[in-house]
Amino acid sequence: MALVDISRKSECYRSSTACAHLPDIALNEQICTILRSVAEKAARESWLYVPHLHPVDIDNVLTTVTHAGEDILIQVTCSTIYKTGVEMDALFATCAACAAVSAEYDSFRVKKIHVVRKVKLPERPRDTNNNNAEQIDYKSVEVIVRENIQARCVGYLNLKDETLRLVKEKRVEKGDPVEASRVAALLALKRAWQLIPLFPRPKIEAARVDVSLEDSHVRAEVLCKMPVGHGSECLFALLVCLVCFWDMVKKYEKDEMGQYPHTYMYDIELEIGCL
Repeated sequence: MALVDISRKSECYRSSTACAHLPDIALNEQICTILRSVAEKAARESWLYVPHLHPVDIDNVLTTVTHAGEDILIQVTCSTIYKTGVEMDALFATCAACAAVSAEYDSFRVKKIHVVRKVKLPERPRDTNNNNAEQIDYKSVEVIVRENIQARCVGYLNLKDETLRLVKEKRVEKGDPVEASRVAALLALKRAWQLIPLFPRPKIEAARVDVSLEDSHVRAEVLCKMPVGHGSECLFALLVCLVCFWDMVKKYEKDEMGQYPHTYMYDIELEIGCL
């Protein structure tokens, strides 16, 4: 296994935007401030969680929360000057923001997560300094910490038929996405507390990650049991699993413009119960 060699590429301005569609749930200003703070930290540390991402110095992160019809949209834009794109960094940051929001609920659903656009320019355009300005003292935030949790999260990644065929035939350049994404999910389950300050350090008693290839999509499921936590760690692990899988096959999913018109994560469901 190796990182893709980008040494011969030239540096240029790169920007990417990812978006999550949530059901119309109640989000107060404090929660919005938290998710923006988490998204910024996640964008800058994404390479620590997704195995094949290059360490990139993300210059700017802008996170917005808006309403669109019956949906709430969480949108994260990352930009930098470097040799590789930052769409996976923006995608990971969006996922981390969703996980942070989910800590307020006993069940949680994400309708869709996708890369909205990628931009590649010879030089940085003007007025791109859009870092999230809000800071929050997490010690002052009251959150519900549950005991004796059993959490289950299921989600799907839509891919081209040709990409799925390459995965089944073990011909993906970066390695086996099924096994790599399973490992990434288990590591994310154990490390969610380091990225999302709302989460306590978990005492995981049991965990399982299943990844399967089905018609036109990848199905992932994460199960975990812990004596104390939120249960949202399970959602974070599931999302990291799908981001890792996407990142490993993105070469085959891009169109001629470098965009992802057919690739998206969808129908992500988290259920939290007590033992």
